[in-house]
Amino acid sequence: MSHYFIVIDGDPSRRNRLARELSRLGHAIPLADANEMAMVWPSRCIIFVHDDGARPNAVRKKVLDVGDYLPIIAYNEVIMVERVVQCVNMGITDYLQWPFELAAIEPKLILLEASLEERKIELAEGYNAYEVVRSLTQRERQVIEEISAGRTNKEIGQHLGISSRTVEIHRANMMGKLEAKTPAEAAGIFSLAQSYEAGRMTSTTALPLGSP
Repeated sequence: MSHYFIVIDGDPSRRNRLARELSRLGHAIPLADANEMAMVWPSRCIIFVHDDGARPNAVRKKVLDVGDYLPIIAYNEVIMVERVVQCVNMGITDYLQWPFELAAIEPKLILLEASLEERKIELAEGYNAYEVVRSLTQRERQVIEEISAGRTNKEIGQHLGISSRTVEIHRANMMGKLEAKTPAEAAGIFSLAQSYEAGRMTSTTALPLGSP
């Protein structure tokens, strides 16, 4: 099976060595940092990124900024359990100790390729929900938050200090923007947007390297 890889590593020697190794399984492009990704952005690939403390986070943010999903595998010469957990919680797909044998990880790469399209669809749905929720006014967002909490129009009005009629107007506008037919559907879209936003905010938090 042929793969497409991007290798992001600040060390030219290590970067080129890994790219040469990966080229045995497909096509590999070595890059110095995440900012160069825009020049070679593929629709399908697996990203390898050396963990220097900030680079995995920068790569993850680049991917999320365009609403895409690409598997990201971090690697380092030293494996620290706390750091691996941090990266996985941030959204990094896997963490390997460098150097590694390609034969040992190829089955994992095949599984990642197989799940890629499904994950792309999931992330696209989250990104679309996030963008449409961002278009809501402050009051419309407050109303969908209240609806998601299970409150009625009367209860929402009392909680926000506005009339039930005003709630109905904001609710109708919000439902139209979300293209939701029912309050339950609107709440589902809002929940999806919140999940995407939570992942996005996690990815923008720099994770320092711990001590071995």
